[in-house]
Amino acid sequence: MESTSSRDTPTFPHIIAKRNGRATIYRGERSKGGNTYLEFRLATYGTDGRRHLKTFPTFEKAVEAAEKKLVALGRGLVDTTLLSGPARLDYLNARKLLPATVGLTDAANAWLRTQEAHKSEPIPVPDLVTAFIASREAGTRRGKAASAAYRIDLRRRLGKFAEAFLCDVADVSVPAIEEWLGSAKQTGRNRFNTLRLIRTLMRWAQKRGHLPPGGIVTDKLEINAPSDDGPIEIFMPAELARLLAVAKPSLVPYLALGAFAGLRTAETARLDWADVKLERGFVEVRASAAKTASRRLVPVTPALQSWLAPIRRESGPVLPYANIGHQVGQLTRDAKVAWKVNALRHSFISYRVAEIQDVPKVALEAGNSPQMIFAHYRELVTPKEAQAWFGVIREPAQ
Repeated sequence: MESTSSRDTPTFPHIIAKRNGRATIYRGERSKGGNTYLEFRLATYGTDGRRHLKTFPTFEKAVEAAEKKLVALGRGLVDTTLLSGPARLDYLNARKLLPATVGLTDAANAWLRTQEAHKSEPIPVPDLVTAFIASREAGTRRGKAASAAYRIDLRRRLGKFAEAFLCDVADVSVPAIEEWLGSAKQTGRNRFNTLRLIRTLMRWAQKRGHLPPGGIVTDKLEINAPSDDGPIEIFMPAELARLLAVAKPSLVPYLALGAFAGLRTAETARLDWADVKLERGFVEVRASAAKTASRRLVPVTPALQSWLAPIRRESGPVLPYANIGHQVGQLTRDAKVAWKVNALRHSFISYRVAEIQDVPKVALEAGNSPQMIFAHYRELVTPKEAQAWFGVIREPAQ
């Protein structure tokens, strides 16, 4: 048991430790002339790494001898005689690395100053997430507030992360993140999107002094976009017709823009009615709304015209819902149609290619490359099926 050098009720082995080294005192007994005497052995290590013992008749004399050697070591009068084997080697290696004019105390102080400079300010993960989302609502690197869809995604994904990690951000570990992702059954694109936001959060924390400089925990995680999100699914024309038939007017733009213009959900969420230029024959997806940060014009097909014209407004958000998933869930139950992930956009690309037989043109309309369409989005359909798809026209009001 380690103790200080106090001489009141010492425990044994008794260790005297100072910055310069340490010494150990053992208590024993010896017999002489029929009498039993206490003795105290002081254990130190020599420069040869061997253990040396010296016996004293009293505990006080052993302590006095030990402290004298420790003081002498601090003044440079002895070398490593009081250090154990590993500690002695550590001391000798340090002396080899340092110039003769630099003492160990100077080196230690320099190290402490470095640690102080890298000292981070603790913050619990829930507080960090709250501050990060507030910063995105105030403005992004482009000077504008993040889109409503992005803020919703932040609150959903990072909100769950904050609920699971009620600790300081510096204590978040790779095994803990992987265990959480596994328990939440996050895989594929969903896992990728969540990890990407956590990585952004960690880098933001580091820039604001909540994590020390250097690497961050997400550097050790595999954050690569999955090459394949599974089989591509599309809707049949009859399924789309049922969805549109039972959808409430506020949900029709989401369905029509996805099915007949190939807009992504996030793009529709950022779209303003002022960008829906029916009289000019196109929908403008601004760079700030597009996933690829590239402006594009999508032609208005007769089917899209028929569904949007009766409900079009001059301005305002096209999609008024913060939680589109809830609305879609209710819609599919009412229409008795199983929902398919990203199937509106997949369907548009597949049927559009079959209709006009021009992949590069469809790629421009969809905001993708021809290679991506061939590799990930295109589902082979016939021109007749494409005609049926784009023939899902809204019947005029009677």
